[in-house]
Amino acid sequence: MLESFQVTNFRAFSNLKIDTLGAVNLIIGKNNSGKSSLLEALRLYSSRGSPAVIMEILNSRNELREPPRAEFVYPEDRPEFTDPEDHRSVGVVFLFHGYKVGVNGAGMIQMGPVGMPDEILSLSLNWYRAVPTQEGPPSWEPVSRTTDEERQDLRSALTIRWGDSEKGRLWLDDMLMRRRRFLNSDRLLDRGRLCCYVPAGGLRPFEIAWWWERVALTEEEEDVLKALRLIEPDVERVAMVDAFMPRFGGVPVVRIRGTSFPVPLRSLGDGMNRLFGIILALVNAKNGLLLIDEIENGVHYTVQPELWRIIIHTAKRLNVQVFATTHSWDCIEAFQRALQHGEQDGRGIGYLIRLNRREQGVVATIYDEKDLAVITRDHVEVR
Repeated sequence: MLESFQVTNFRAFSNLKIDTLGAVNLIIGKNNSGKSSLLEALRLYSSRGSPAVIMEILNSRNELREPPRAEFVYPEDRPEFTDPEDHRSVGVVFLFHGYKVGVNGAGMIQMGPVGMPDEILSLSLNWYRAVPTQEGPPSWEPVSRTTDEERQDLRSALTIRWGDSEKGRLWLDDMLMRRRRFLNSDRLLDRGRLCCYVPAGGLRPFEIAWWWERVALTEEEEDVLKALRLIEPDVERVAMVDAFMPRFGGVPVVRIRGTSFPVPLRSLGDGMNRLFGIILALVNAKNGLLLIDEIENGVHYTVQPELWRIIIHTAKRLNVQVFATTHSWDCIEAFQRALQHGEQDGRGIGYLIRLNRREQGVVATIYDEKDLAVITRDHVEVR
């Protein structure tokens, strides 16, 4: 699990440092303080900078388009290299803090545990020149200096590094052409990357179908049913039926005690669907990360304490590190009550992380369980 996390030059963060993380972390802060951006950074880091995840993040914010002119940041020893007009950065501008795109290793995006340079993910823009080979397609070598005549033959890429090693490139001239293939790829499920992400609007149909297939008829299926019973105690079974949406693997239906027919889960309200998505993602994140944006959406405040207890207990059993965001005071209180529910399930594992914009940038304030107990008891406004 991540014990700390630092993000540099990404979105709202010029240099955000979180020195302490727990097994379960609730992130709060005002609008535009960087809560969702922190989840994006964690998702990027856990996927090792997967191009598919980068594309999905850009698409989710409508950033896959030609952006406004950006400022490019170059290494001090290579100041004369200027960007060719046809190599503008097609959306990746929005990933860089202040829209200042780091080039050739200068001003790059970096994220990872504090003080562990070998486990840092880095992203920067680079230009490459084709080098002919005797057989097969040309190889591409990075370019730091070039003439005006050569620039039309260059390609630009978002270069992905892990520690000191280059791990991949996202070619910018391919981004729009390959958009459909990227966005329909099952790689967006972070399969094998130990990270499950639940957006504020809920899971997509193909994610639900894929993740349910992995837990159906297993021990984790009972975790999902237990969560649904917080709202509808008579739920007996869950299944996927493909009569209406075979393309996406079907839709979830439930068997309710006393009925002789399956009931579509969506017909039981937003709360049931939200709980289903959260717990389904949790049990699929075994030995990895679970990221939940606006966890309180659609969930009544009376259900939230028990939901948090299920999350804390299940996360501990399955070795899952949880990061969730909220604007809700009820959610903060429910989180605190769940942490104090028992020594075995909750104590010593949860933190409240407040993001706050200041002159020097976004900073994080960490509250442990004792701080959180005082905050909720005295109704100290921390949101």
